[in-house]
Amino acid sequence: MSLNNHYYYDEESCEFIPIKYNKAEQVIYNLSVWILTGVVLSGLGIIILSSYIGTPAELALKAENEVLFKQLETTKTSMIEIDNQLKSIAESDNEVYRSVLGLDEISTDEREAGTGGAITNPEFDVYNQTSAELLKWTSAKIDNLERRVSIQKISFEELKQAYNTNKEKLQHLPAIKPTSGILLSSFGMREHPVLGYSRRHGGADFRADIGSPVYSTANGKVRYTGLRGTLGRIIVIDHGFGLNTLCSFIYCS
Repeated sequence: MSLNNHYYYDEESCEFIPIKYNKAEQVIYNLSVWILTGVVLSGLGIIILSSYIGTPAELALKAENEVLFKQLETTKTSMIEIDNQLKSIAESDNEVYRSVLGLDEISTDEREAGTGGAITNPEFDVYNQTSAELLKWTSAKIDNLERRVSIQKISFEELKQAYNTNKEKLQHLPAIKPTSGILLSSFGMREHPVLGYSRRHGGADFRADIGSPVYSTANGKVRYTGLRGTLGRIIVIDHGFGLNTLCSFIYCS
C-alpha cells in the first residue's frame, strides 16, 4: 500500500504538494493498516460465531448440560426400576408375610403416604421445558420413594415383632407340601370330576407314586390313623392353636 496519495496545501505556491514518506514510515503505516484490519475482521468473526455458535465458555457449558441431562435420564430409568422393585416387595409384604402372620394389609393409598398430585417445584421453571419437567419428575419421585421406603421399613419392623411374638405358633402353622408330587387340584370352586358341575373343593389333591414319603405340613401330633368313609386311609394331625390337617390316601388305577 503506497503513501504517495497524501498531500498538503502550500499557501505560498497555492498548490497541493504530495507528502513523501521514507521506507520506515511506509512499513509502519502498512503494518498499522493490516493490524487494524485484522483486529476489525477478528472482532466481526467473533461476534458472528458468538451469535450463531456461541463463545468457547458457552460451548463448554452446553456440552456439560448435555452430559448432565443424559445422566438425569439414566437416573430416571434407574428410579423407575427401583419403583417397580419396591412395588414387588410391597406385594410380597401384603400377600405373603402379613398374611401368614395374620396382620392387616397396608393399602396402596397408605403406602403412597399422601404423595401424588401436581408436580410443583417452581424453582426449576428457569430452565428449558424439557429439563424443567425432568427435574420436577425426579424430585417428586425421590420424595415418593423415600416415603414408601420409610413405610416399608415400619412394616418390616411390625413383621419382625409379630414373628417374635408368634414364633411358636408359626412352627405349627401348616405351610409346606405333604409330598413331592404335583398339585392336581387346590381349595375352592372347581368342576366336580364325577357330578360335572361346579362345587367347592375342601382340600388340595396331590399326585404321588405308591410308596412315596408323606410329610407333616408343620409341627404337631398324630391324633388318628385309619379308614374313614370315601376318604380312604387317613391321618389326622393336631398342630395346636386350633389347627388340624387331614391327609387322605386314595389309590386310583
